[in-house]
Amino acid sequence: MKPNQHVIIFRGLTMGVIILLVIAFVQHRRNKQLTESNNQLLLQNDSVLSVNLQLQRDINFLKHDLDSLANSDAEKQLTSR
Repeated sequence: MKPNQHVIIFRGLTMGVIILLVIAFVQHRRNKQLTESNNQLLLQNDSVLSVNLQLQRDINFLKHDLDSLANSDAEKQLTSR
């Protein structure tokens, strides 16, 4: 091999390493952004689930009250006859 070939090979390898480092940096930054977005979505999801659970409790409470009123009215009608 000629001395110039060693220089060309070294430059090519160096450029390849630099390109890989740039790609790794960009991917790392993108991964960080995606992780932050994912964490934000998880917090929003937890909030929505919490609200849904509270609404379900409220609905069940109201159903129970309506059933109690319906049973109370039915008993009043039976006793008034």
